[in-house]
Amino acid sequence: MDRVEVIVCASPLHEERKITRLKRDLLSEIGTAGGFTVQEVAAPSGEGLIAVLVLTGGVEREVLKLVSQLPSPTFLIAHPGHNSLAACLEILARIRRDGGEGRILFGSPQAIAADLGRELKVVSSWEDLRFSRIGLIGEPSDWLVASDVDRAFLKGRLGIELVEIGIDELIKRIGSAEPSRKEISRFSNGAQAVAEPSKEELKGAVAIYTALRAMIEEHRLAACTLRCFDLVERVQNTGCYALSRLNDEKIPAGCEGDLQALFSLYLGSLLARKAAFMGNIVSVDTSTRQVIVAHCTCPLSLATSYAIRSHFESGIGVS
Repeated sequence: MDRVEVIVCASPLHEERKITRLKRDLLSEIGTAGGFTVQEVAAPSGEGLIAVLVLTGGVEREVLKLVSQLPSPTFLIAHPGHNSLAACLEILARIRRDGGEGRILFGSPQAIAADLGRELKVVSSWEDLRFSRIGLIGEPSDWLVASDVDRAFLKGRLGIELVEIGIDELIKRIGSAEPSRKEISRFSNGAQAVAEPSKEELKGAVAIYTALRAMIEEHRLAACTLRCFDLVERVQNTGCYALSRLNDEKIPAGCEGDLQALFSLYLGSLLARKAAFMGNIVSVDTSTRQVIVAHCTCPLSLATSYAIRSHFESGIGVS
């Protein structure tokens, strides 16, 4: 979504020619600064983010009547003249008193455009998230005691379908996967060092990616989480390369069957429009405002360089 639809409200007491010029200039400057389309409309089409430009005071009741027919939250655009900001403050106070939600976007056209741009990202991410299919491959790991999700809520309120797939299906696919030699070479040659893993283990790691990618396409998954420790025990390798690469391919993929972490990862990638990942918090230093996060792998696009090692806990496979 890259369009903002604006309903303009102004008092007839003001000179029409001046108000028309003010409206035209303000909307044009916001659109230019934001790099998105800003279009004046009489009513929302449902195909853009909707905002109300309060050009003057004296339109509070008109705006409240309008807002009652618009989706929440309400975005009120104000400018420094004609009692615009004062009117927006009054309108927002009433919206909140009535239990609604809203924001005032005020400042330079550049500042307003930045606010609208962030809201466009939120709306676009929401549209991508709703009605998506999320894969749970294997059950959540046994040590995850607070990482499940309300599955009825996902389906009933968000339209998200949780697709449960047995880990046996993936392991069967891994056994018959034929990883590309080119992919194996690209992965190993791009590393600063290859420490413990053998060539056979590198081949196995790429085979896991090949099998998992085919499963994602077959089940039409937008994102997935994997009970990865079963791979360590049953195929003597890890999903680290596969999950790293999938995230770089804009398919959010998490570890350990951790659904809470996966949804945070998924939302982060949608909002940022780039790869994100999950990790364990190692330490927090409040004096330096530093948090150290560690995990077995991450998307390579987040790293300046990488080395290929064995799995941290087990010493097996590729990490």
